[in-house]
Amino acid sequence: MENFSEKAFFAELDGEVARVWINVLSANGCELAERVEGFKVSKAAANRLFAHAANGAELSEKALAVLVRNRIQRGGVLAPGAGRLKDGGKEKGLVSRWYPETICA
Repeated sequence: MENFSEKAFFAELDGEVARVWINVLSANGCELAERVEGFKVSKAAANRLFAHAANGAELSEKALAVLVRNRIQRGGVLAPGAGRLKDGGKEKGLVSRWYPETICA
């Protein structure tokens, strides 16, 4: 962006996290940001998103699912079996860690 380097390499071991970065750093970055801004967190909405992402959704939707999982699961753990927040900060539930303005910035 600022022409400090001709070439850069980005490495990420976690395939799901890599999916988010691929999306952010591609032409799809703006679409992902719009999806983040428009996503209304709830247990039902998260379940629908996760089910759809698991069944061949497009790249930006899969990346959104990873971001949502990171924010609503305890400690941001993406590992299978990680538990979801229940009360969250100040008992706001899942919404307590979902702040789209910061995620999109």
